[in-house]
Amino acid sequence: MTRAGLMWRGLLFGVVAVLAGCSSEGELPDRVSEVAQIAGRLNLGGGETDSAGTGGTAAPVALPEGALEGVTDPVLLAVIPARDATATLGRIGVNGNVETWSTTDNTTLALRDGILVATRNLGHDLMSVDASRTRALISAGRGGAATRVHRRLGGDRATLVRRYRCVVRPGPAETLESLGQSRPTRRFEERCSGEGQEFVNIYWRERAGDFIWQSRQWAGPQTGEIVLQRLIE
Repeated sequence: MTRAGLMWRGLLFGVVAVLAGCSSEGELPDRVSEVAQIAGRLNLGGGETDSAGTGGTAAPVALPEGALEGVTDPVLLAVIPARDATATLGRIGVNGNVETWSTTDNTTLALRDGILVATRNLGHDLMSVDASRTRALISAGRGGAATRVHRRLGGDRATLVRRYRCVVRPGPAETLESLGQSRPTRRFEERCSGEGQEFVNIYWRERAGDFIWQSRQWAGPQTGEIVLQRLIE
C-alpha cells in the first residue's frame, strides 16, 4: 500500500472529531469509532464492473441513519479503491464554485461544482483539471462530446498536459440511500480516452436540481478512481 493510502486509513474519520466539536463530550469518541467501523466495511474495490471493464463499483455508497448524528458542518466521504483507503474530509474553503476539502493530514481535494479539479498531498497530484464542457452537459441533462484537460507535475517538476476526448451520456434515474435519507438522482456517465488511457467517470446528480451527490472520478493512472459522496451538505 502507498504511503498516502496508509495516512488516509490511519486518519479514518479523524476530521469528524473536529467538525463535531460542539457535541457533548463523551459521546463523540463512540460515534466517531462507530462511523469509522462502518466506513472500514465499505468495499468499493470490487462489486459491479462497468461495461468498459475499468473495474470499481458503480453502485451508490450507503451509510445508515444516525452515522453522523450531531455533525452539522459539510462532510465529504472519499474512497480510493486501489489503495484500500477511506477518509472523510471537511470543507476548508470556498472560492466561487470551487470547494476545497481536507483531511486532518492536509490531503486536499478541490471540486468545481462537484467535478474533481485538483489534488494535493495525495501523490502524483492533479495540479488542475478543465472539465467545464462535461459539467455543462451534466447541468443541462444532455449527452454530447467533451474534452477534458489534466495538468500534473512530471519527475523534473515540469508541467505535463494531458488531453482526453470524452462522451457524456445521461443514464437512468437512481435513488441514493444514505444517512436515512433518500436522494433522487440521475446518473451520468463520462467515457474518456487519450494519451494511451481509457477511463469512465460516473456522476449522480440530483434529479430536481444541479447538485452532484456522488461521483466516481479518475484521478490519474497512479491513483486510479476516487469515489466521492457528499454526506452533509
